Amino acid sequence: MEQIGKVTKVDEKNVEIKVERSAACDNCRACDVFSNRQDIVINVKNKLDLKLDEEVAVNFEEINFLKAILIMYGLPFLFMLIGIITGLILKGEMYALILGMINVVFAYVLISLFQKKFRFKYKISRK
Repeated sequence: MEQIGKVTKVDEKNVEIKVERSAACDNCRACDVFSNRQDIVINVKNKLDLKLDEEVAVNFEEINFLKAILIMYGLPFLFMLIGIITGLILKGEMYALILGMINVVFAYVLISLFQKKFRFKYKISRK
């Protein structure tokens, strides 16, 4: 998926590129794994000798979107199922409900703790 970004900051060796989320991203919110802002901010080495306010094409790999969806929705759902099944086996329905909700919270805590490992892979080129 290709997005258009703008160089917002230039250091000696690095640049910061701001990419606005597309309309397709508005409903999904799976990118919240990576950033909870409206815009995605990318810090990269300035290999292309980019200048301030220059527009660039940022090509995100499709597998990253599938991975983000799996992490944001699949992992908590799996944790909830494990909690519910464990609760039903051990005590009963009320215990299953409570354990399922606790596991969902635990899943989101794990996601936020390991957020830096879930980075997008992308290619940047001049527009």
